[in-house]
Amino acid sequence: MPALFVAGYLAAVVAANLSAAFVAARVPLRWFAVFDFLICFIFIAVDLVVRDTLHEHWEGRGLWLRMLGLIGTGSVLSALVNGAASRIALASFCAFLAAGLTDTLVYHLARRFPRFTRVNTSNLASAFADSLVWPLVAFGSLQVGLTAVEFAAKVLGGAAWAALLLRTVWREQTWAARPGE
Repeated sequence: MPALFVAGYLAAVVAANLSAAFVAARVPLRWFAVFDFLICFIFIAVDLVVRDTLHEHWEGRGLWLRMLGLIGTGSVLSALVNGAASRIALASFCAFLAAGLTDTLVYHLARRFPRFTRVNTSNLASAFADSLVWPLVAFGSLQVGLTAVEFAAKVLGGAAWAALLLRTVWREQTWAARPGE
């Protein structure tokens, strides 16, 4: 099961980066937010939720190194698939690094709560970090409106993906189960 989550995480990162690079090259920044909302809701939210599942599985077994490798691999794959997406891939790496550190810390601190609560609590914090860093690196300046749009999309999408995974995959898992769930 963990290999499936790693593959899903990487596929979502690459899809998000390539989609963002494609749209950014074709629409003015003021219209980018419309497309970015969908990219964040669908792809980035998946990454935030899947990261928490992998956190549970890897905890105590090289968690930080594995997460860093996962983040780096997603960015490198994006740049390899489309060199024009390199700036977006760099922004993605920086944003996912900030979000990953934030997410891992908050998720760990919330470990006594049920999984759905842990996931959504850590998503709030990591969505903010990701939404602040990504536009700053990708576009070279703070984009308040874009940051707000991204944050909303990631939080809403993260809650939707968490609910879906809770109803399907997480109930079936035998690995990384927590007491009281």
